[in-house]
Amino acid sequence: MSTKVKRSSTVTTGNEVKRPKRGNTVGIDVIRRAFPDSKPPQPQKGWAETVMKKKRAAGKKGTLDKLSDKLKGGKFRWLNEKLYTTSSNEADGMFKEEPELFDEYHEGFRDQVAKWPSNPVDVIAKEILKIPTKKGQRFVVADLGCGDGLLACKLQKAEVHSFDLVSKAPHVTRCDIARAVPLPEQSCDVVVLSLALMGTNWPNIIREAHRILAFNGVLKIAEVTSRLQNIPAFLTFLSNLGFNNDKPNQSNTHFISITSTKVKGSKKQAVEGMSDLLQPCLYKKR
Repeated sequence: MSTKVKRSSTVTTGNEVKRPKRGNTVGIDVIRRAFPDSKPPQPQKGWAETVMKKKRAAGKKGTLDKLSDKLKGGKFRWLNEKLYTTSSNEADGMFKEEPELFDEYHEGFRDQVAKWPSNPVDVIAKEILKIPTKKGQRFVVADLGCGDGLLACKLQKAEVHSFDLVSKAPHVTRCDIARAVPLPEQSCDVVVLSLALMGTNWPNIIREAHRILAFNGVLKIAEVTSRLQNIPAFLTFLSNLGFNNDKPNQSNTHFISITSTKVKGSKKQAVEGMSDLLQPCLYKKR
């Protein structure tokens, strides 16, 4: 069951009620007190194990199984191209009409990532766990475009909010992350975009990530290497939105990792016309 976070226009500190000015820093602890219902539902016990079993289910296959896999692979490629070349609104409509397509897409996605040297979700989880925290501090993480919601299972000590177009697990909240993530401004310590910048309006996802991040909050992006034809231009786009960027990690053969920090004094940057900075994943016709 998905959970909607209640929005509030006031922040309570002690006996005072103050209205935060737009763009000002609001402490994470203050936000937690102002939005007591914002804790996300936790992953069900065994959810990660269930997903991992699906990944290991390949085993030995006969001729019919191989033919079936080939057909599934073709449908995955078609769905993948569809999601990269249409808007998130169109993708949302497609999954509403045919919910089973979401399962078929993620089954193909799991099979594809299983062949990679490493899973970007595993890499990002390890990086988040290395971020220094104060004693007793509990990180607030937003996983945008979470798919199976595995990141929440790997970060048990963090407060993880998981979002995607379809909720396939109790701890995943259904929403269009390019339009409106149901979290207040400056409410997250970390925002994760692991292979999630899909759709022709993907720049809006970056803008939403910036909105919900606290100042000095960290943005973690993992994206398919072939999509980033001009890395400096992409980093400039992030800088113009209000991020300081670390040097991209290109050690993996299949995806690039980018870590950015939200800084003060950022101005609203138009995102229209920026979608060409990432190339869609297209396949050769067979």
